[in-house]
Amino acid sequence: MSGKKGRSGRKPSGSRALAFAAVAPAVPQAAVGPVPASVVDGLQAPGQRFVASMWEFYGTWSPDALVLLREAGGVVDALAAYQEVLAADGRVIVGPRGGTLLHPAVRPQAQAVRSLALLVKALRLTED
Repeated sequence: MSGKKGRSGRKPSGSRALAFAAVAPAVPQAAVGPVPASVVDGLQAPGQRFVASMWEFYGTWSPDALVLLREAGGVVDALAAYQEVLAADGRVIVGPRGGTLLHPAVRPQAQAVRSLALLVKALRLTED
């Protein structure tokens, strides 16, 4: 949208820079201490490992980001459960009439993958 004021794609300066900084993702820093128990309570091993690895890599977190991180850990647990079921039963099963059907866990697994992607995107993580 060239030709329109404020649409150049540049980062704002002056008083608008403060507003931009408030919504910009935080720069990752070294993690301080262990993951809070409120974030990992109730998570299974896969979710706990995911949360711990994110905590160590990206460092300090805002309270809002901790909620999203906890939800992402829950989705990782669900994905592990779906993977376990699909590994045991296969992605294609024999239906009641003898035909082949997609396993009922395939669609929820795909939805969980999309949910995890959206949660991680909402965390607005950077590698800086």
